[in-house]
Amino acid sequence: MAKQNYSLGRLSFTLADELLQLQFCGDYCCRTHLPELGGITLAAFGTQRLEGSALRCRQVTASPLELSFQLQDAAGTVAIQSVWKLCPQSGLFSRRDRICNTSSASIVLRRFLARFPFAAGDYEVYAQHSRWGRESQGQWCAFNSGTLKLAHRWGRTTEGGAPYAAVREKYCRHALALHVIPNGKWCLKFRQYGFSNLKPMLIAELGQDDEDFQLTLAPGESFEAPEILLQLLPGREVESGTAELHRYLLEHLAPAVPPLPVVYNTWLDRMTTLEVPRLRQQLAAARAIGCEVFVVDAGWFRCLGDWRELENKAFQGQMSQFADEVRAAGLRFGIWLDGEAFSALAPVIQEHPEYFVSSNPNATGLLGGNYRIDAASPAGRDYLFALLSGLIQKYNLGYLKFDMNNSSGYDCSGAELAAFSRGWFSVIEQIRHAFPDLILENCASGALRTDLQTLKFFSSHFISDNANIYEVLRITQGMFLRFLPGRLFRWLVTTSTGDFRPHGPETPAYLVQPNAATWLQFSTYEAEFGLLATAMGVMGFSGDLDALPPEARKTFAAVVQRYKQHRQAIQNSEGTLLTPVESMNRPEGWLVFQLFDRSSGELNIFAFHKVCDGDCCRIFHPCGLPPDWRGRDASGRSYSAAQLQEHGIQITFEYNQHGDFQAQWLSYKRSEE
Repeated sequence: MAKQNYSLGRLSFTLADELLQLQFCGDYCCRTHLPELGGITLAAFGTQRLEGSALRCRQVTASPLELSFQLQDAAGTVAIQSVWKLCPQSGLFSRRDRICNTSSASIVLRRFLARFPFAAGDYEVYAQHSRWGRESQGQWCAFNSGTLKLAHRWGRTTEGGAPYAAVREKYCRHALALHVIPNGKWCLKFRQYGFSNLKPMLIAELGQDDEDFQLTLAPGESFEAPEILLQLLPGREVESGTAELHRYLLEHLAPAVPPLPVVYNTWLDRMTTLEVPRLRQQLAAARAIGCEVFVVDAGWFRCLGDWRELENKAFQGQMSQFADEVRAAGLRFGIWLDGEAFSALAPVIQEHPEYFVSSNPNATGLLGGNYRIDAASPAGRDYLFALLSGLIQKYNLGYLKFDMNNSSGYDCSGAELAAFSRGWFSVIEQIRHAFPDLILENCASGALRTDLQTLKFFSSHFISDNANIYEVLRITQGMFLRFLPGRLFRWLVTTSTGDFRPHGPETPAYLVQPNAATWLQFSTYEAEFGLLATAMGVMGFSGDLDALPPEARKTFAAVVQRYKQHRQAIQNSEGTLLTPVESMNRPEGWLVFQLFDRSSGELNIFAFHKVCDGDCCRIFHPCGLPPDWRGRDASGRSYSAAQLQEHGIQITFEYNQHGDFQAQWLSYKRSEE
């Protein structure tokens, strides 16, 4: 059989004697010296391992923007379909694989991973470590032998690692980025494979984690692997392709949304201590600065899964009355809950044990969940939908903050939480359709399940429980690489030292922020810096707003008002990092973010700098603007795309020997002139 060649954008494949090989990904040669390392898939069932020549390509369907390959083993036990699509607007590739049991007997699928082989060379892998309060922190890793496996804790898809990585080779002018859209437990594995005296070949395998994967497929039954996104980055640095990624996400995973509201949340005022007189003070202060939602966080219920109100604490069983007060003040009312976790103390555990799966038997305390809902079962899903719907209707909720403080636990079904994940998100989708005006926030224990799957289902996504403004900016840099920036929810957590003004009565009152996720350590910050850092997505507040002095309230209200004028563009923007991604451990320097909304043509640039550095004046070059774009700044001056991109924008801060971080926000509205 003659060799056949197939291309999809800058991907090229060859088919000879029914053997399918990926030849090039952009500049990256994918031809290996060992046939068993070739092919595009690794599958295993029973005692069989299918890779390379063990899988024959029986059919290819080709079009300019899509390639579909049909693979089969020699015995005809399984059939694999691999569909690759090119998005011409962004240049990203989507890959979806499905395996079907075509035999007459059940099989136990042990492994089903997408494979990307790379020829011998000198490779580095960029991976992110993600832990509570220090999410999305990445670095390049060079290793010349062994396997690098990226994975995570059960259910918490961005705790430990993130379902994203990049690869670069010493002599290639661009890097490659790989994203897994998780369906349960995911993995990315990079294996440096040695052979003879060759430099190592790099084999990337990614998809459903195979550590405990033992999925029974009946005859005719199939399993769909997590979708993979492949991006040929424009340059060798990971920040070089963020705008194209966000363009893809806006088109395919997260369509444009109406303006998302400014939120006040009670948590970092007094945490679980909820006192109605104090809440009324915070409601009045939140309304005064322009908040549109008031969310009561944890502390109002009995335990996870028993969402009846406490009778002798918090609202004394009268939260509905307080919700009416919130709505009377012109704000939506919202609550916090952990919808999939249930305490052993919840009565429903004894009444209907069939709805649940044991997940964390040793969990204790108010937020401890010993069981997870069995979302893989219709009965479990029906119960969860009824429970959530009842709460929404009882309190006439306009906002629901979903947390996930508990691991989903080991999946004894062998599906690595795939069935649970599909079931859980199907309930969220039901809620969205039943209550179309309800805003759903994905808190996820402070971004420990914030991935491209959650992007499809939730309105906003909490970036971190960490409330330190500077550190959240560094986390934001990491999130640009794998998420849509305008849907990230940040809150400015604050209180004031009152009249403590040691440098004179005319100096501003001190504003205070937590140094991490609690008030055990804290520090001061400059108001404009905190507010502008919070405005780069979905804006929120927590803490003691009632303690703000009058001049601070005025500043808060002014920035919130300005934010409302720009938020639709911000929330639907593609983002570009105009400064390199750096570690949270570097509390200095410059951080500059570009947000561009292609729909409205609005350009927003946020700049942050530590003014005691002395490095207070720099020129930054926006990029990726349409060639025919023209914009007008706040003063009315008009600029073309070429002017801004070639000559740049000068940003200057005033040096202050004793100063900290300060911020500037530059906006350009599209001009037809």
